[in-house]
Amino acid sequence: FSPAATAARPGRVAYQLRGMAVAQHHRGTGVGGRLLEAAVVRLGEVGAEVLWAHARDSALTFYRRAGWVVIGDGYIHYDKEDDEG
Repeated sequence: FSPAATAARPGRVAYQLRGMAVAQHHRGTGVGGRLLEAAVVRLGEVGAEVLWAHARDSALTFYRRAGWVVIGDGYIHYDKEDDEG
């Protein structure tokens, strides 16, 4: 994750997930979800309000299960406000 504004949530403290992958033999074991959740918690502790990424279509289900929302072609976000509300 890197600090990066997003036009989808102007004025919010935002971080972009620049890349994530899990080795084929570890997919489906929950390791990716645990890594993503740890990042969400950690970034929330430092003030992140929105996390966002450009995701492969094949990964969208993974992000949806983690509470992220698809808001365009491969463009996803996790909004802390949505999670609290």
